Amino acid sequence: MARSPDTRWCVLYIDITGFKLVNDVMGFQFGDEVLRYLADVLLKEKGAQDIVCRFSADNFLFLHAYDRWKDVGALCQRIIGAMRCPAIGGRQNVPLSVHIGVFCLEDDPGAGDISLMVDRAHMAQKSIKNGR
Repeated sequence: MARSPDTRWCVLYIDITGFKLVNDVMGFQFGDEVLRYLADVLLKEKGAQDIVCRFSADNFLFLHAYDRWKDVGALCQRIIGAMRCPAIGGRQNVPLSVHIGVFCLEDDPGAGDISLMVDRAHMAQKSIKNGR
């Protein structure tokens, strides 16, 4: 981010909804396939400046360079759409969903530290997940 000060940055904090149930009911091997599937979805959406990683358990981070806010919304919608009933591990129409929290640096330029950005995106994700 420091190398490209004119770039607009956001962090997406992505959580697979009900992932513990997926592991408990369908097994850890299938859960691992779900994680790989989401990673593939994110990598396909990744731009040249972006960074994607698995953060913990079923949580992923996506540091994204964007031009317009509507592009961030469209990215989130594509990720959500790709997780709706995909075919994974030979199983068709697996009912999955994700919650995505977004923090855009332009909303608080003082929060330029990546850990602050991640914390704010996580707070946004939790508020969505908890229906607030």
